[in-house]
Amino acid sequence: GVQWEKIRAAGVSSYFDSVVVSGDFPWEKPDVRIFEHSLRLVGAEACQCVMVGDSFDTDICGGVDAGLAGTIWMTRARERKREKVSNDDHVHCVIESLLELPDVLKQMQSQGGSHSL
Repeated sequence: GVQWEKIRAAGVSSYFDSVVVSGDFPWEKPDVRIFEHSLRLVGAEACQCVMVGDSFDTDICGGVDAGLAGTIWMTRARERKREKVSNDDHVHCVIESLLELPDVLKQMQSQGGSHSL
């Protein structure tokens, strides 16, 4: 599907223990069953993981509903001004590029240790 093509084009799959694409399942994000499946794949508890995603409504809200330790929203600078970001404490961090992700994850690990989904 389209998401797998994006993952292959970005060349990022080797950086993760597993990659889960919601389109491969009968449920759609933000259904918590997708997050629970991901947790089982990596053998982790929700409190040990963060969600990195570009959709507030499906990725961020889904990660919060699944009880993950944190969420990282990858979005464009102009979207940061959206009221839901400034007024929503569910977003742990906002990044504009995947290049920022290693530093953010290192910072989060130093504050309590977490895996990433």
